[in-house]
Amino acid sequence: DFSFQVEIQCQPLNATDQFGIIFGLNNSSENIEYFTINNSQKMYVGNRLWYSYYTELTKSAIKPGETNKLFVLKKGTMLYYFIIKI
Repeated sequence: DFSFQVEIQCQPLNATDQFGIIFGLNNSSENIEYFTINNSQKMYVGNRLWYSYYTELTKSAIKPGETNKLFVLKKGTMLYYFIIKI
């Protein structure tokens, strides 16, 4: 079990450029998870094993062009992803 959070800010070239965090085992290219957002207030959660994102959500908590706080919690086999208002 683990948890971590990051504060991230990105000034992308366009609203659909994604930025976020990637994490996983450093000895396996298949066991990588990612949690990204963009300036169109979209959130993406995915996994390298499936070569795609699990879901695309629109989140009003994402502040375009400003600092955003992303939080990941793993409890047992479940991963939880949060955007925390600053």
